[in-house]
Amino acid sequence: MINLNKMKTLIFLTLMIPAMVFQATAQDQLAIAIELVATQKGDQGVDLKATVTDEENSEPVKGLALQFSGAVGDQTVALGEAVTNEAGIAELKGGSLEALRKAGHSFTFTATFAGDDKFLKNEASVDVAEVAIILKTETIDSVNTVTVAVNSWNEKGEVVPFKEGEVKVYVPRMFSLLPIGDITTDEEGNGELKFPSDLPGGVNGELTITARIEEHESFANAEAAVPVTWGLKHDPQATKLPRALWSPDAPLWMVITFVILMVGVWYHYGLIVYELIQVHRLSKPTDPIDYSE
Repeated sequence: MINLNKMKTLIFLTLMIPAMVFQATAQDQLAIAIELVATQKGDQGVDLKATVTDEENSEPVKGLALQFSGAVGDQTVALGEAVTNEAGIAELKGGSLEALRKAGHSFTFTATFAGDDKFLKNEASVDVAEVAIILKTETIDSVNTVTVAVNSWNEKGEVVPFKEGEVKVYVPRMFSLLPIGDITTDEEGNGELKFPSDLPGGVNGELTITARIEEHESFANAEAAVPVTWGLKHDPQATKLPRALWSPDAPLWMVITFVILMVGVWYHYGLIVYELIQVHRLSKPTDPIDYSE
């Protein structure tokens, strides 16, 4: 006959032991936080940037593989995978939106970490309404002009102009974006900006103009770019850069100051060595005086 108490104990242990093991494993894992930013790029898809930090110390987490996806309603499309770098950043460039656009114009982008032995699983999502920036460049009455036409879509799928919205215009530089100006769109979502004529460009004056909507509550970030040859032509072999803090040749006053400081430093080094030698020489014992004579 089976002892009922022993049977209850066996069932209890069977259920509790796996739970206790799972709890102990979960306590060893660290919780992470994920921040997700989306940038729409028109026909080039979407750029997704996820920043991962551990919740305890807010330090970046390196080497985590994140899965990126997009969804419209019940339809979900895998966009790709990226691994966090030293700064805890995982970036996906040019995620395709072709399949999602067929289902609608309101996207939900998600970055998911499945979890591992060290970190708990987590995910972050951002809701984005699609927006289209049509960027054109033309010369009007001898003035280089940047024009934009910005449209979005409503819930019925109808095109809606981006009225009285702000579009920032930049020119990319080596480490940053150089602000050129802001465009405020009219009732039809259109706007224009006169482009300056004194910006240095490449060998043939080439520049890239970028129009951006930044941190919008519905569109997140969106941008469009177009190349032009509106810059001042630059020949790197024929042009000698001036002496300045940003050029290879430092300003003359800085060179002179540096030389004076270094001469002063080495002079004092030499003086200290000389004094040490003198102290050592004078500290040698002299011959005792003979008082017997």
